[in-house]
Amino acid sequence: MTIKEFGDLWGLAQLLPGATICNLAVITGYRNAGFAGGVAALAGMVGAPMVVVILLGIAYQRSQEFALVHQALAGMSSVAAGLIVAIALKLIGELRKSWIDLLFAATAFIAVGLLRLPLLLVVGSLIPLAILVHVWIHLRIVNGKR
Repeated sequence: MTIKEFGDLWGLAQLLPGATICNLAVITGYRNAGFAGGVAALAGMVGAPMVVVILLGIAYQRSQEFALVHQALAGMSSVAAGLIVAIALKLIGELRKSWIDLLFAATAFIAVGLLRLPLLLVVGSLIPLAILVHVWIHLRIVNGKR
């Protein structure tokens, strides 16, 4: 496969729904060995991770009665919460550059976090509104009405 062919296949894999690397594997497998090659390529990409996840699930079920496991999971939960807070603070630092983006983020936080409104309703409402506001601002800037 040439670099150009790879680039073309990579672009096609990105357009298809699903994980790009899995799409590329299926396309390459199909191209080299037909339908069976595509199936084999997909099985090769997802087979090993699937087995690992299943084994982890079995290990988790078998270790429920151990206090050490509960303590370790509680510690991991704290770490995950800390990472989420750190990422949120980093995003807030980026949002400070645009007060409009900060306003939308604060609105989403208040609606979901404090008012307990459904996430899909809030995001489904704010995304089109944010797009309209940003298009309106862009058009005003382009037309010189800052």
